Amino acid sequence: MSNRNSAISLLIRGGITAMTALVLLAAATAQTYTITGNTPGFTKKATDQGAVDPSTVISVTAWLKLHNENKLDSLAQSVSQKGSSSYHRWITQAQFNSTYAPKAQEVKAVQNFLQAHGLTLLTVAENNMYVKVQGTVGQIEKASMYRSTTSVLTGMFTWRTRRTRR
Repeated sequence: MSNRNSAISLLIRGGITAMTALVLLAAATAQTYTITGNTPGFTKKATDQGAVDPSTVISVTAWLKLHNENKLDSLAQSVSQKGSSSYHRWITQAQFNSTYAPKAQEVKAVQNFLQAHGLTLLTVAENNMYVKVQGTVGQIEKASMYRSTTSVLTGMFTWRTRRTRR
């Protein structure tokens, strides 16, 4: 697959933020997922400032896993490749939703899980791709089973999870 097609596929997939949804969905469905290679390279140079105050209120977006990812990768390649019978034959949002987007019952399971941990629902994507919630760092840590730390990178404040399971 070319770099351009890989980039299109990554954009469609939702990028790094999918990690949050997988952690939350794994907890909601009692399955275990191993997520590797999810830390952007620039954060490796950040200075760890220690634990985040558990009472700090933040918003997080849980991205849900797509369906038929291999088929989506193929589609991204075929609509971008000159000479392909699908070249520039884009699918509609409804076609995307019915074939690739998370189903309503999956979104509901994630919502129920997050709300059971005291988090406040802010919004759900129209295409079911994400659930955005707000709560304290302590609530989010309990829901995701990971501890949070703050990091400073050239004056920029970031929040990230440390790979420490509770």
